[in-house]
Amino acid sequence: MAAAAGPQRSQGSLSFRYTCEEPDSEVYAGGGNVDGRLGFYGYFVTSLIIILACSALSIGLWSEMACGAQCLKYVPQFRLYAGGTSMIGVVILLGLYLSDFFCPPHLPGQFLCLWSGDRCVGRGLLVIALGSFFAFSIIMGARIPTVPIMVSMFWSPACILLLRWLVKPESAVEPANVAAEGAEEKPDSFDELHRKMRELRRLTGGEVDQRNFYMAVGRAYALCGLVCSVVFAAWAFESTTDFEAEMDQKERELLYIRWGVPLGIAVANFMFGLLMWLRVILHKTYTGTDEVKARLIVEATSRKMSQDILRYRIHAAASTASRTSTSTDSGDDMEAKAEAYLAQQCASVQRLSNIIKLFNATTLVILAALLVSFQFASRESHLALFVHAFIGILALMFIVSTMISFSRLWWRLGTWLHDLPLWKSCIEATKMSWARALAAMLALPFIPVVLVLSSFNQFIRRRRGLSSGGPELLTARVRDTIADVRSWTWIPIVLWCYVWGVVLVLYKAMPILLNVFLAWMGVAMEGFNFILLMVVTFAAGFFLFMLPPVP
Repeated sequence: MAAAAGPQRSQGSLSFRYTCEEPDSEVYAGGGNVDGRLGFYGYFVTSLIIILACSALSIGLWSEMACGAQCLKYVPQFRLYAGGTSMIGVVILLGLYLSDFFCPPHLPGQFLCLWSGDRCVGRGLLVIALGSFFAFSIIMGARIPTVPIMVSMFWSPACILLLRWLVKPESAVEPANVAAEGAEEKPDSFDELHRKMRELRRLTGGEVDQRNFYMAVGRAYALCGLVCSVVFAAWAFESTTDFEAEMDQKERELLYIRWGVPLGIAVANFMFGLLMWLRVILHKTYTGTDEVKARLIVEATSRKMSQDILRYRIHAAASTASRTSTSTDSGDDMEAKAEAYLAQQCASVQRLSNIIKLFNATTLVILAALLVSFQFASRESHLALFVHAFIGILALMFIVSTMISFSRLWWRLGTWLHDLPLWKSCIEATKMSWARALAAMLALPFIPVVLVLSSFNQFIRRRRGLSSGGPELLTARVRDTIADVRSWTWIPIVLWCYVWGVVLVLYKAMPILLNVFLAWMGVAMEGFNFILLMVVTFAAGFFLFMLPPVP
């Protein structure tokens, strides 16, 4: 196949444009499977089964369509196990933290492992901890009946994330393979070219796998949302639920919630499907910002690499016809193509900024909707609590899914934040005495806990042989923080602590003093006429409204 394709395309197109746009290019021959582990149909069927199972289980357990009322009445029987389940989760998470499980400093670049090569022990304990918290949330239904309903409605995203973690292809390029900036170029041997082409093939194949996954999951969510909507509409049309029966207000609200659980699950599925489709729509823009891929392609357009690619194609095709029929581009043409690709890379970075703006705008809209719902809904109502939790969990899932699907976006966002003048001004503000005083007052109650955890963490590191074995009782991070705090100028910081203390007292005492002032004001204005009473009331109200301590 490579021999037949050779006469039709020049070497330059294979090493540059065709390489970028076509993952099945023969330049990548021998690089590995481009379709990932499951492929589009495998991801679609698997995710569809998971989402349908989670949706059906949630509807069956908590909906009025099935046995929602019976399940909510059955939950209080496990109230005695609430403390034990929560304690198991807290102890396991604390042990994992003290054992440097989440971000081990002795294993740079690795996460969620207790030692090198750990794939089951630490993560198995983490699964047990999460399971205990999940059981605790279900048992909490004895006091807050909407909690198990909300938790179960969002099972499917967690299962989809677990599926992605299990089948995600390995990283295409190892960190050691990325050339350091300023390093001198060395002549590329044929083996080096073969390695780079294999890396580029794997990276491009990983991009195809990502697109297949998000497209399949998006369609599965949309299909499940449609199924839930149709089932709910058919059931609601034939439902004989009596909303006018004799019951108190809270029972009536729970009846409404159970009746609308299928509709809520359908809305959640549609929302998650939209998030997946957002990733699919922006896939080309997002993959165009991969700096590792850009480096490999630009290297492939160098004069020395152009000759090696020709040899690589000849070797991959094992044909003498390709040796005589394939032409090469001039070095000037190859450099022009490299410059064009770098310009394309800059444009992709600019489009990535648009992704960030879209993400920020959507997040602000969701958070604004959450704030408005909190302001206008009663907090004593089960229905209001259900709406608050539903919007809040949607916002949280949006942020988490965006962090996972646009991981490079977050790294780029962090880099750009450090360059923004506003961010630099905020950093400078944290060095002011008033900011340090406020931070010291807020952190003071937690300092003993941090010191105890740091000492236990350092003790465990010594026992595992991960510490230098010195006399230090605390970890290096805590020691550096203490050294930095000790270098502060504490006299103005202490004065500002008194100021912040007075401000806090004023905020607590102002409502009481305001009531006393308004009572005196009502007595003092008893003899005023109506016009004067209106003027004084407006002036007093406007003045008090402008005072920050007045609630």
